[in-house]
Amino acid sequence: MLTMKKLILFSSQGISVKLVEYFSSRTDIEVMFITQVTKKDTLYDYSSPIEYCQNNNIKFYCITKFDANFTNKVRQFKPDILLTAYYPRILPEELLKIPKIGSFNVHPGSLPEYRGPYSIPNSILNGEIKIKATLHELTAHIDAGDIIAQSSINIDNKMTAHELYLKGMLKCADLVKSSFDDLLTGKFSKAAQVGYGSYYNYFERSFHINWQTPVVSLMRRVRVHSYPYLPAYFFINNYCVYVKSIKVNDYAHTSAQKPGRIIEIQGA
Repeated sequence: MLTMKKLILFSSQGISVKLVEYFSSRTDIEVMFITQVTKKDTLYDYSSPIEYCQNNNIKFYCITKFDANFTNKVRQFKPDILLTAYYPRILPEELLKIPKIGSFNVHPGSLPEYRGPYSIPNSILNGEIKIKATLHELTAHIDAGDIIAQSSINIDNKMTAHELYLKGMLKCADLVKSSFDDLLTGKFSKAAQVGYGSYYNYFERSFHINWQTPVVSLMRRVRVHSYPYLPAYFFINNYCVYVKSIKVNDYAHTSAQKPGRIIEIQGA
């Protein structure tokens, strides 16, 4: 007789729908799903995990606080694995010790170089051409556990932060799916993170363009703040101009000229 394994999944945003859909399709796993509505769901029109669960008759929990009652509920469930994926809250260390096999997290960034919630925009600002989705052990320290598996994410020089965020979300979901059976059977290796790396818990939500900024840095800034985020902007004749993208022309072979004179502004 097949013995079902038990998973407690803490997840939100679009990745949670991908994971709940996957784990619900498996007959060898019983899932306790914890989710939470975030501002990003509405702002960026992410798939709703709550709506998905309601439409597919899947039980879920929305937790307002991690109290003794919830901890007891988790103990009674007796999970083999605890997994977090884009869950917006830090779990108490007491919860991490409950699963039989272990607690794990999937993170959209190379570790330890890009720890924290803003790994995506800062990887673009730093000029990275590749980052790694990382599955790692979940510990009391954020994004600091031993690395289980990684998968590369390429960044082209036109990709916006939001495009990379969505791409990273899909890559993280695929990494969990491809690694999960190894977690269940305990057939996985671990590698300690080397060095402290960097922790990114902030980036500027708006960017007022200074046209003296070096062109490479300016282009990265515009990509980070591109739609659907608050665009980079500048002022001209008391008008605020939002910048969607920047194209750089090569005038290396032309003679130096004075800056052009503005003749007319449409809509002014």
